[in-house]
Amino acid sequence: MTELATAPALCPTCWMDLHFIKSPICARTGVPLPFDLGPESVSLSAMRFPPAYDRARSALIYNGTARQLIHKFKFHNRPEIADLLTPWLETCGQDLLKDADYLIPVPLHLFRIVSRRYNQSAELARALSKSSGVPVKVEWLRRVKKTSQQVGMTRDMRRKNLKGAFEVKPNKVHALEGKNVILIDDVITTGSTVTASAKTLRKAGVARIDVLSVARVVMHETVAV
Repeated sequence: MTELATAPALCPTCWMDLHFIKSPICARTGVPLPFDLGPESVSLSAMRFPPAYDRARSALIYNGTARQLIHKFKFHNRPEIADLLTPWLETCGQDLLKDADYLIPVPLHLFRIVSRRYNQSAELARALSKSSGVPVKVEWLRRVKKTSQQVGMTRDMRRKNLKGAFEVKPNKVHALEGKNVILIDDVITTGSTVTASAKTLRKAGVARIDVLSVARVVMHETVAV
């Protein structure tokens, strides 16, 4: 990974360290499952705690090279990395993109945008919009509460941290009613951020909410039978 700071593409060694998520996956959360019981199989965690969104898909398991790549993209002023990540995002989300009306990036608070210079999820959404043709609406979902950094927080701590953090721009509520949208994020860890975002969009009348991320943290999952 020593060349990642300047290289426009990945070396063979880094490619071999990427772990793409493949079928079988949970039909709701998109996490890999240990065995296949059909296209509508869901994990036990999704059965026990149904997500606020309809479907989520992620391209990569968040470890190794994927973790380092996203860290460079997110914290080291490397917005061009979005062009490398977008084809993977489009491939894993092709079924979701077919019927989507809008792409909506998970927003950052203005303070964080100033410190990082850009919203990495918005960069992904713009690049994906260009390649897929699905319109992107960057400002329609806003983060109105400056939340604490969530690294190291438990799921419950993250949920409390994000309470009241998002709102739909008031003059865009009508435009979202009955629409199918895809939330775009760089990485899903516990799912608290996309859950809070999805709940906000649902209150605005969005009909279907799917989620696309470059990577996600994967724990052991069991098929619900």
